[in-house]
Amino acid sequence: MDRTPITRNSIILGNCLEVLKKFDDNSVTAVVTDPPYGLSAPPDMRTVLKHWLAGDDYEHKSKGFMSKGWDAFVPSPKIWEEVMRVLKPGGHILSFGGTRCYDMMVTAMRLAGSEIRDQINVHCELSSSLDYIQGQGFPKSLNVSKIVEKDIIQAIQSQGIEFTEWDESETSSENISTN
Repeated sequence: MDRTPITRNSIILGNCLEVLKKFDDNSVTAVVTDPPYGLSAPPDMRTVLKHWLAGDDYEHKSKGFMSKGWDAFVPSPKIWEEVMRVLKPGGHILSFGGTRCYDMMVTAMRLAGSEIRDQINVHCELSSSLDYIQGQGFPKSLNVSKIVEKDIIQAIQSQGIEFTEWDESETSSENISTN
């Protein structure tokens, strides 16, 4: 098989499974990737695992985000096996993933032999969530912040705490009175 020499600061366009097969074993120090998130109708995980554990690819029937087929499902273990093959011993993978299907991506990575050491989350100080969620620009969207704000205010008030108004200039508890 023809191997592709890796040159510094180059972009290689193609199907990742086909392109990775052209790289030498243990030739990459780190992989940074933003693969498909699989933001489609949830699959039956038993079916997915049955295929993956048998060494087969799982073909998801739903369309992905904004009806894009390429984004319908997370990369399979076969893709991560190729990533692991080209990765040097001690190398690292930094892969982005969607919050609602992160588990499927990590499962595929583990089945390929990856060791999951850590997870990087973006923390929003205005909530207790550790995941970064952005809803800007979605078709037919609504302002989710207004719904969340209403729910938060109701939750605060249900605890018998007087709520005056949000102080949007900074994260502060000065706007909540416990009198």
